[in-house]
Amino acid sequence: MSSFPPPADGSSVSTPPLDPRATVPLPLILWKNIFVVVDDGNVSASDYEESSRRVLAQALRYPDGIGGLTVIPQSGRPPSEAGRQAIKRAYESVTPHLRSVCWLVEGQGFRAATARAALAGLRLLLRPPFPTKVFADLNDAVPWLSQQLGTRSVGTVAEGVTHIRSQLNELEARHQSVRPFP
Repeated sequence: MSSFPPPADGSSVSTPPLDPRATVPLPLILWKNIFVVVDDGNVSASDYEESSRRVLAQALRYPDGIGGLTVIPQSGRPPSEAGRQAIKRAYESVTPHLRSVCWLVEGQGFRAATARAALAGLRLLLRPPFPTKVFADLNDAVPWLSQQLGTRSVGTVAEGVTHIRSQLNELEARHQSVRPFP
């Protein structure tokens, strides 16, 4: 797995080398006590497991807990059955360390609204022991996540939005230079 040089704040972004014939790896951003995954539904179970290990390592540095943001690109689709089982195992392994989780479903229109509604229903069905929410905009998701984690400084939240957006843009550029999301 290759990694971009970490910023001075200790955050990192990583994706494995890309093979156009392979599934798209699960991009992972670690920023302070927040992790961000970009999941287009075309991810292998082993990528979920590797990301889970990295998030657990991050959680050990933050005994008060961490928050998660899952970005579902506009071109995203539901994961395979193996992917759903791997996601379930990954969340079960990190649940003791989570203080909040949110999903950002990118895009407009019926498809994005349907995905947001499905995630909202899933939240109610699963009833996790921490706050969860579904968003349509990063500018809403990061402040909510930061608030759940006790980060109330506007400067810190703005820094988080800026950092995560720049990392997401970098990941998208890397992926599109090899092959676009399906």
